[in-house]
Amino acid sequence: MKVFLSWSGSTSKQVAVSLRKWLPYMIQSIEPFISSGDISKGDTWSDVLAHELSDAAYGIICVTPYNISKPWMIFEAGAMSHYVGRSCVTPLLFDLSLATLDHGPLAQFQATDLNDRNDFFRLITSMNRAAKIDRHLDEELLEDNFNIWWTRMSEDLKNIRRDPDETHTFYNWLSTLDDIRPDSPPDYCETVWFISPEIFRFVIGNGARRAIIRNLQSRSLKYRCLFPLESQFRDYETRLDDLRRESKGAFDFRAVSADLFKQLAPSDYVIFASRDRTPDVFVRAPVLDPQGDYWFKTEQTAADAFLTRFGDLWDKTAARGAVTSPIATLDARVTAIG
Repeated sequence: MKVFLSWSGSTSKQVAVSLRKWLPYMIQSIEPFISSGDISKGDTWSDVLAHELSDAAYGIICVTPYNISKPWMIFEAGAMSHYVGRSCVTPLLFDLSLATLDHGPLAQFQATDLNDRNDFFRLITSMNRAAKIDRHLDEELLEDNFNIWWTRMSEDLKNIRRDPDETHTFYNWLSTLDDIRPDSPPDYCETVWFISPEIFRFVIGNGARRAIIRNLQSRSLKYRCLFPLESQFRDYETRLDDLRRESKGAFDFRAVSADLFKQLAPSDYVIFASRDRTPDVFVRAPVLDPQGDYWFKTEQTAADAFLTRFGDLWDKTAARGAVTSPIATLDARVTAIG
């Protein structure tokens, strides 16, 4: 029984490769097919795809947080539905909840949660029933096979590593905050900078404070936070002071006069800095979208200039209180940006 494995993106491909390896152990009659790895040189891709789909009894779409909105997934899902039949096509969700597919083109299919052992076993049972009578397994034997190989496959899936170039958006150059992962800075990072009015979001709430404490305990990290001196800052100042004291200064913050902050920081910034390399600077795109906010990474020259800008602002700001000096007193390289 041929099973077509559809993928898009590095993470999705790793899931498909793992399935190709382990599914035949669970059901010996399964012959998995992955388009890129199983097409010989010289074959026309579209011809091979049409042939394999027409000969497939089941189709699995490997869906991840990084390809769920990609047009290619929708295209192959439609093709699989045409050749295989909607009832034998399932989106297999890796690191996604079933509720993710409540809306959109993939909602028409019965999805399977790869993180849920019982849900995946239901998929295996359905695939076994789709096999020819003389090639499907007794249900008790199927369950025994599954119990043995599920553990092995689960370990394989745990080792999947996300490609840092993959994002939750349509474009590799456009990211969400989940892609940037400020709660888990890259290994090279020595100092994390947050420049934003949203103190709660980046430092105090939604697990942010726990992540900062965890990182300070496990790594030699520093945190530097710049906020405008507004009423919201006053509400959180005690908690920020406590965090600074508990970390012995590894976490520190400055409150900048609101007018000056708006001139130097017209958007939000997350910076991963190191002495040995150009910093990675992420800027929140100034767009309104009900789905959330989006970020882009600056090129090297801009990254260096942004870090200089905020480093100068940090140095000119007292540990308590706000900067009162005018913007013109800052270095010319800082004022030239924006």
